[in-house]
Amino acid sequence: LRYSCRMVKNLKVKESPLWLQKKIESIGQKSINNIVDAANFIMHDYGHPMHTFDYNKISSKEIEIRIAKNNEEIVTLDSQKRILKNEQLLICDGDKNIALAGVMGSHDSEITKSTKDVLIECAYFDPIKIRQGSKKVDLSTESSKRFERDTDIENMINALNNLTSIIAELGEG
Repeated sequence: LRYSCRMVKNLKVKESPLWLQKKIESIGQKSINNIVDAANFIMHDYGHPMHTFDYNKISSKEIEIRIAKNNEEIVTLDSQKRILKNEQLLICDGDKNIALAGVMGSHDSEITKSTKDVLIECAYFDPIKIRQGSKKVDLSTESSKRFERDTDIENMINALNNLTSIIAELGEG
């Protein structure tokens, strides 16, 4: 496990510029906003999934990575309540779950039009752990597929720096 973060503050969440919308659509994805689209663009460019959180929704301003408790719940970005087992890896903020690690973020920390500060996560997770976690909740995502097939731990910081730069530029942060 390796976990790195960056922050971009005082940004504007808005529609992505046309060039980014076209890139996102050309890889079969739907444009969401400038922040999420940038993360998806870099994921496809570097092959390394990253996640963006609304920093102001992280209650303790700390990140904890832990194993889920049996029957613990998370509402993922697709608005589905998922019941977890004690083998699944979670990203938490001390008070609540903010992501099912390597699979999907939580509805409670998603980027919205009112987001002003973004925490960008770039991690290396054990491929077997992510595959098990994904299968337990029957949720396969672009992110989980890449983590299951292994990602380049040595290229994490390059990908993170590039995404941070793009988000700062596109969001005027």
